[in-house]
Amino acid sequence: MLPLVRKAAADTVLDDVPVEKGALTLKGLPWKVTEEDLVQFFDGYNYIPESLKWQVNEEGKKSGLAAVLF
Repeated sequence: MLPLVRKAAADTVLDDVPVEKGALTLKGLPWKVTEEDLVQFFDGYNYIPESLKWQVNEEGKKSGLAAVLF
């Protein structure tokens, strides 16, 4: 399970800076992390579920890198 972080609504302004859309590269993910783990982790951040992409090695195994769009 991934660590918990503070969540904010999509229209929330943090420190007078509006929340913007973008991409996030995830590095060093444990091999046991599942798509469901990431769904739970990003719940409330208005990410695009279909955008989750895993990098795989030549054997088709997850490499610990992924990317997601918001």
